[in-house]
Amino acid sequence: MWSDNETAIDLLNIEHYVSTVIELATDETLLPVTIGVFGDWGNGKSSLMQMVKQKLAVEDKVVCLYFNGWLFEDYDDAKSALMGTILDEIEKSPKFLASAKKTLDNLRKKVNWLGLMGVAGKYGMGLMLGGPVGGIGAIAMDVGQKVLKKATSGEVADTTQKIFNDSIPDSTQVRRNIQEFKEEFPKLLEESKIEKLVVIIDDLDRCLPDTIINTLEAIKLFLTSKNTSFLISIDERVIKYAITDRYSKFDSQQKESISRDYLEKLIQIPLRIPLMNKSEMKSYINLLFASKHLSVDVFTTLLTSVNESRKGSNFNVGIDLPWFKKNSASALGNGLDEELMITEQINDLLYDFLKGNPRQVKRFINALLLRIKLAQLRGVTLKKQVLAKLMALEYMKIDYFKTLADWQSLQNGQPKEIKELESVTHEKDEDEYKKWTSDPWVRKWLNAEPKLGDENLESYFYISRDSLSHFSTPSIELSETEQAAFDELVSGSEAHKIKGKDLFKNLTEQEASRIVRVLVERQTKIDPDSDDGDLIALISSLPNLKREVSDDVINFLSLAPEKSIPPAVVAEIKGLQKSATGDLKARTDSLLEKFRKSIINKQLAKAVDL
Repeated sequence: MWSDNETAIDLLNIEHYVSTVIELATDETLLPVTIGVFGDWGNGKSSLMQMVKQKLAVEDKVVCLYFNGWLFEDYDDAKSALMGTILDEIEKSPKFLASAKKTLDNLRKKVNWLGLMGVAGKYGMGLMLGGPVGGIGAIAMDVGQKVLKKATSGEVADTTQKIFNDSIPDSTQVRRNIQEFKEEFPKLLEESKIEKLVVIIDDLDRCLPDTIINTLEAIKLFLTSKNTSFLISIDERVIKYAITDRYSKFDSQQKESISRDYLEKLIQIPLRIPLMNKSEMKSYINLLFASKHLSVDVFTTLLTSVNESRKGSNFNVGIDLPWFKKNSASALGNGLDEELMITEQINDLLYDFLKGNPRQVKRFINALLLRIKLAQLRGVTLKKQVLAKLMALEYMKIDYFKTLADWQSLQNGQPKEIKELESVTHEKDEDEYKKWTSDPWVRKWLNAEPKLGDENLESYFYISRDSLSHFSTPSIELSETEQAAFDELVSGSEAHKIKGKDLFKNLTEQEASRIVRVLVERQTKIDPDSDDGDLIALISSLPNLKREVSDDVINFLSLAPEKSIPPAVVAEIKGLQKSATGDLKARTDSLLEKFRKSIINKQLAKAVDL
């Protein structure tokens, strides 16, 4: 199994991005500069940053500082926390000279001072650093001065009094203190003989909006030094959300303009890291498998061969079973060749829901190996290819997975239905079969190797029973962006649901599809006899916000117990039907006709004819 943490070993074929970032961050003609490394949650941004850090560590003329954004989440004032930490790390650097200690201490005093001001008047420092002008600044300053009066009168700790040396600053002193920091920081680097300073801030998109904005504002103070660069790893949409959250009183058009201008001013060079394509994902999975089977030395040699194969126009060469046979046949054996066959057989299926996201790939493979291990401890041997195919259905189409579980449980693990569905000659026309054969992804799954018709599936479903339990947790973990939209959508407040739908509309197809699958999972755990159809109504409304999720929602509604479907769903499907064409039109027509014929839900049937 593999850690979910970032790595400095390039399994993602992103070395060219690493070299580009280093070149930009150390180019004297560009400094000072802020580089935004943008990408989806879990797409390898942190690993890229670790590779940059590792390579810069051996550069004589560069001091590279690495921070995780989470470090500043629990501080009352994230700005001063970041500033102080940068000063601390500079002092720890082998290049730091004792002659620079006086300047460092002066800067520390200013940071301490600004920290107390930040706590006293939450928004004060942000406004002084260039935020919008308004009444909040005056309020913040007033609150800050009241706190400072208490500090100098002995009502707060002695350390606070020392920071201010018994003086109560006014707004002019506040601005002067900030200006002096900007002027003295370049002096510190000069005295320390630091020719280039590169500051990496990673995982900022896991922080709350206030921490994100405060950290970005602190960076402005350091950009007066001509030999400084900041590398910020974040999901671009999370920054935009944080900015619009800060300026929530503006209308949507103004917030969009503010977030765009803010990003353009702070991030001089945006670099977007794409998710893996199908070939790259197959290579990544195969390299993960290889790293598990091979020793460190052998795997390092293997990576050298991989990099050689990718040179020039062959950068997207597939690291698959034929490649191993040609370039590293000695690595095969001990189960590796069996695992390489998994990606050969079902990589296309996996890509449809993993979408080339490295973190999701790791979690899927870890879950696969964990189930294999659990089975072994029970004295049961499972075929990895069979388990992987079943898990693909579980992750992508949980309702179909549960139907298959019911079939096999009634037939001692060998359901005739799956054998008939896998047969290209079956002529069954029952509704249950139609549900399977009318779904393009399920048809692809049925046709994929290995075939399951001759397998006994009882042990596979026994070891997968956590997904069939009413109390199981979602099999999909949402990113910060997805979770924000999900939380708003399932909120009891109508206002929050409206906000959630706005967020949902702006998601990518992959993100929207993942939220739908989690919502469907949640619904399948609700008592089918329950008359609470709010969640089903919500799910049915989503295709009218994001057309790309139509297939997932229609599949769900086709399989959902009719008695649990509220009449409000009909209006949503009719709305979708109006603009639908081709296969989608046929499927909405079929679904509405099914509702019209419902015997056990007469209100649903009646709603179709209204």
